[in-house]
Amino acid sequence: MTIIEVLTLFLIIFSSYYFGEFLGSYFGLWGWIVGIPAGGALVILVRYLLYFLLLKLFPHPPLCKNKKCTGDDYEIIEYQDNDNIIWKCKCGIQYLQCIPYFKEILPDGSTRPYLKKNRIGRWKSDSIIDEI
Repeated sequence: MTIIEVLTLFLIIFSSYYFGEFLGSYFGLWGWIVGIPAGGALVILVRYLLYFLLLKLFPHPPLCKNKKCTGDDYEIIEYQDNDNIIWKCKCGIQYLQCIPYFKEILPDGSTRPYLKKNRIGRWKSDSIIDEI
């Protein structure tokens, strides 16, 4: 188990107990019966909302141009001062991520548009974005 999973489990147990105790003090046994699962569900809901919020703010790299490398196959080459990141996929292609753009770095150092994040945080072709 990772530390995040251990903390989540601890928070589920903690929240379930105290939410059950809180509702149990007002509604007796039925407060406990409803409060325990509701407290756990609340922690799980908050965890997934935070996960999707962070994924929207800091998206994983998309599929590479060759359609072989996923987000886990990239390595970070350089963090730049202006919050740009230079990535390299296993195919050897380098990309510049400057939100909302993901650009291919050509051998001469220039960049070519590749993808852009749309309004809901999905990577789309740079030309399709302008039409939506």
